[in-house]
Amino acid sequence: MRDPIDNFVDDSSLWKSFLAGNDVAFTHIYKKYVQTLFHYGMQFSSDRELVKDCIQDIFINLYDNKEKIGFTDNIKFYLFRILKNHLINTLKRHQTHIAFLDSQEKQAETYTEDTAETLLIDIEVDMSVKATVDKVMSLLTIRQREIIYYRFVENMSIDEIGILTEMNYQSVANVIQRSLKKIRSFYKKSE
Repeated sequence: MRDPIDNFVDDSSLWKSFLAGNDVAFTHIYKKYVQTLFHYGMQFSSDRELVKDCIQDIFINLYDNKEKIGFTDNIKFYLFRILKNHLINTLKRHQTHIAFLDSQEKQAETYTEDTAETLLIDIEVDMSVKATVDKVMSLLTIRQREIIYYRFVENMSIDEIGILTEMNYQSVANVIQRSLKKIRSFYKKSE
């Protein structure tokens, strides 16, 4: 017997199935993206429970309003956008400060420490490399860190980053270039 998940060749077919009321597709979307959304949400708040609640809220809203939702061929980008908006609105209501975490070490502590993935990363990452990454990231502004995260961790296009950050294409490209210039300069000085 064929697994119903095999029918979802790509995000387009998965999303179409979800919009058509397929609960298996909805469950697959949730399972596929919940961890990624959690890590992404932790970029905006260190309150783990708040991030989890916001993720639950967006999935409940998706399920309840699937008849009103439009088509997307990039589910991850769509979910990132609505999670970011929901977190910002929630944080504003709670008068909580939106900030990126100061270092990779602090981020690692706030992520799900119990997952096998995190344990493997902790084992594999050399401490000197981690310290260097922390130092480099501390040289960047919050906006630069955000855009570098989207570009190199989440592999988003400049257009997608522009939509998420409400910046035009050229501004995003300029921020990436300035960030990379700072990083190169750091490495040249440390040689």
